[in-house]
Amino acid sequence: MIKTVLVRSTGLEGDEAVSLAGLAIARMFDAHMAFLHVSVDPVQVWELTMASLDSDGARVMAGDWLTRLETEAQVQQDNAHRAMEGFCEKQGVPTRPGFDPSRLSASWHSEKGSEIEWFPIYGRESDLIVVGRSAAAAGVLSAALFDSGRPLLIPGSAPMVSQPETAVIAWKSTREAARAVAAATPILEKCKRIVVLTAIEEKNETGSTDRLVVALRRHGVPVEAERLRANDAEAVDAILSAARGLPSPLLVMGGYGHSRMREIVFGGFTERVIRGADLPVLIAH
Repeated sequence: MIKTVLVRSTGLEGDEAVSLAGLAIARMFDAHMAFLHVSVDPVQVWELTMASLDSDGARVMAGDWLTRLETEAQVQQDNAHRAMEGFCEKQGVPTRPGFDPSRLSASWHSEKGSEIEWFPIYGRESDLIVVGRSAAAAGVLSAALFDSGRPLLIPGSAPMVSQPETAVIAWKSTREAARAVAAATPILEKCKRIVVLTAIEEKNETGSTDRLVVALRRHGVPVEAERLRANDAEAVDAILSAARGLPSPLLVMGGYGHSRMREIVFGGFTERVIRGADLPVLIAH
């Protein structure tokens, strides 16, 4: 059961698409939407700036720049808060409810510092994290995926205004893919159809796919499997092409990263999906 959905709120263009995706999932479970905005910490910036300067004149100029930075950060936070409240009012989501776990609701949260630090912290107390796809969000996406221990939903290019009809599972017999399926199970149980897509590279993939189909059918949802003849280099394009042909798809997949560089670099398959997919993706590590 998904009861807390953490939604990234930036005060910039793109927030509505992220909020709509979070709302689509939250409505399925009468869940709570926790909107999180992280703004620059002027104290941290000041300390870093002062440590790098060696003249009084430079420090004065840095102080003026820091004041502007603090003002801009406050304006952006205020914009994000107003946008969140306007969105919730428009969508009929109460923002000041009493605690009622059976009712859709929302709350506002703000922190100062680094999104890369704060999103995993808030994410660990949530059931799902929603972050939009953009070049500026790469660090947040990576931190949310690898450091929170929670699944991550990345909206597609089209607004996600309702729950997905079809869940498309990019299956490979790995712990990451298994965790993604487990994390997505509450959503899978509400879908009209589940399609398990497997890029056949090894002989044992066929048996694993068959076992997953049987296990998912025990949840009472129609499940089918499709095997794609593709190697690693072709797998992403083959899976995305197959998924796009299905009604209202949600792609479910495991997230893979390089162990030493996972804060900034995704593994090849994961990165290609995150950068190139135009449909919503639920991913877990």
